Amino acid sequence: ELYRRGECVYKNDFLNEAVLGRGDITRLIRFSVYLDGKKAAYPFGHGLTYTTFEYSSPVCSYMKTDGNVDVSFDVTNTGERSGKEVVQVYVRDIDKRIFRPGRKLRYFEKLSLQPGETKTVKVRLNIKDFSFFDLEKGEFNMASGKYAIDIAGSSEDVRITVPITILSDEKYTETF
Repeated sequence: ELYRRGECVYKNDFLNEAVLGRGDITRLIRFSVYLDGKKAAYPFGHGLTYTTFEYSSPVCSYMKTDGNVDVSFDVTNTGERSGKEVVQVYVRDIDKRIFRPGRKLRYFEKLSLQPGETKTVKVRLNIKDFSFFDLEKGEFNMASGKYAIDIAGSSEDVRITVPITILSDEKYTETF
């Protein structure tokens, strides 16, 4: 079954090809859609370890003057063996004003931790990390509203969710 959203036509399958047409410009874009009720056998970032990790102490600050969002959190090896963990930071639009992926990976880092060791991860997100491409205007926009920053061990293992409200509409230009 085909669905139409704006100028994007796509088919409701796990992996799709979409044709975006705008005037005399046509682009072929590949993207994936998770269907309701279906989970990946091995989600992005899935891995096995002989230890356990705890995520804690999230701190988030939004600087309206420069548009940056600073996020920090602690990761502790709570097991009895040394281990490695790939921490991931995702951004998602809570208000869902437009059609876009449910969650976007914006940062990841591999940590090596000894038993009982804690490391603080610091991430700076900028306006681009919250933006979407507006086909009608032909530019990237970041709409005001509620967003969530998901801190995870894999795409389906969200450990901490930090809500944030962006208060201003911003634009930026990107050259392709």
